[in-house]
Amino acid sequence: MTISDNDNHNPAYIRVTGSDVAMRRGPHSSCGVIDRFSSGTDMYPWCYVQGDPVTRNGTTYRTWSRVHLAAVGDPEGWISDAYLSNGGADNPC
Repeated sequence: MTISDNDNHNPAYIRVTGSDVAMRRGPHSSCGVIDRFSSGTDMYPWCYVQGDPVTRNGTTYRTWSRVHLAAVGDPEGWISDAYLSNGGADNPC
C-alpha cells in the first residue's frame, strides 16, 4: 500500500477523477454532502488539510482539498485527494 500526503505542485485547476464524487462540508467522510461531481469536472484548489484517510486503487490518501467551481456562487467544499488529479491542492490551509 502506498501513502500519499500531497504532491508538490501548484495547479491552476484540478480535475475530478472518479464518478459520483462527493464534495463535503468538511474534510471527513462523515461530513454532509454538498454536491456530487463526475469525472472530468474542473475544480479550483484553495488549500489542503489532513483528514479521514481514503483508499483508492491501493493508495491511501490522507489529505483533502478545499475546492470550488469557477463561477461566483458555485459550490465550494472538500474533496478527498484520492479523487482529484495531481494529488489535490498544493498549499496547506
